[in-house]
Amino acid sequence: MLWCSTTADYDTDRQFGFCPSERLFTRDGNADGKPCVFPFTFEGRSYSSCTTDGRSDGYRWCGTTANYDQDKLYGFCPTRADSTVTGGNSAGDLCVFPFTFLGKEYSACTREGRSDGHLWCATTSNFDKDKKWGFCPDQGYSLFLVAAHEFGHALGLDHSTVPEALMYPMYSFTEEHPLHEDDVRGIQYLYGSRPKPEPRPPTTTTAEPQSTVPPTVCVTGPPTTRPSERSTAGPTGPPSAGPTGPPTAGPSAAPTVSLGPGEDICNVDIFDAIAEIRNRLHFFKDGKYWRLSEGKEHRVQGPFLIKDRWPALPHKLDSAFEEPLSKKIFFFSGRQVWVYTGASVLGPRRLDKLGLGPEVARVTGALPREAGKVLLLIWLPPPQTQCPRPWKQT
Repeated sequence: MLWCSTTADYDTDRQFGFCPSERLFTRDGNADGKPCVFPFTFEGRSYSSCTTDGRSDGYRWCGTTANYDQDKLYGFCPTRADSTVTGGNSAGDLCVFPFTFLGKEYSACTREGRSDGHLWCATTSNFDKDKKWGFCPDQGYSLFLVAAHEFGHALGLDHSTVPEALMYPMYSFTEEHPLHEDDVRGIQYLYGSRPKPEPRPPTTTTAEPQSTVPPTVCVTGPPTTRPSERSTAGPTGPPSAGPTGPPTAGPSAAPTVSLGPGEDICNVDIFDAIAEIRNRLHFFKDGKYWRLSEGKEHRVQGPFLIKDRWPALPHKLDSAFEEPLSKKIFFFSGRQVWVYTGASVLGPRRLDKLGLGPEVARVTGALPREAGKVLLLIWLPPPQTQCPRPWKQT
């Protein structure tokens, strides 16, 4: 790994850090891990470092060609705890050396100007002009806070926009209770609030004779349920290129259970959703799906159970589509969305994570367009009549 000294004399001070690795590789995106190209153009503006512009989740990204507007190739910059600053007004950015502070040039983190002794640096070459700074990462990271943040992702929580929240995308140390009200509301939205215990029967003080029979244990309330699987905090690799196939049968295998009249696709009047997935049409209805076979015959296969192939999905879907570039499959039901990448699932997430407001009742259709865009068809009840009407969302 590339490294450098953070003082002028490493032999004496033994202070070092790893160099930012976005010039070596990127993660995910659609550029197969290619390194960042600096400068690159995004929406007509030139960028000489990773940026969060154009994103609402706080992830740093870059173009992997000189012109993102033209080539649409990008990757996410690897964020290193040992190379990015915390706090200040530039959390997540890199120190820039040398930098100017009060007319003096600094080639390493400094304590000058502070009374608490914390090391800091500027994230531009001139603090006097730009006033951009952060704390240097020599203060260490709390394993508990980092693990709690990642555990929140595993439970289905997205990044928060509240800086004091545990799920805020940038790390900040706290000795207080790490859960903010925003974190609590998020987890209760997914799993509900803690149920109140049912009242216990009154106890008696009358002495009872000893019994040789073991006492029975009374259940005071229903057990709380938790999902057995949730997505991991971050992407683990590039999306899989091909389908994994339903667990119960191969691509060309016929179902082993004979179809009743109600399970014949010809007897379905209206499908819940229709989508082209892995270049094959899929038809969804009441927890089942059918698909067209490969080849010129296009014979109907199924029905299969949705839960066998996509176990996280609900019984009823409103719409679905496959994103052409990343091959991620989006499923919509009510005000929630699930995103499958191979066998990994992210969700359920609220529709507002896609920029759809609370007035949107559901997504009833999705049409992939050119350049990675998707046309979403939504139900938007007008407040005057409360009667659903179709609406378009790009």
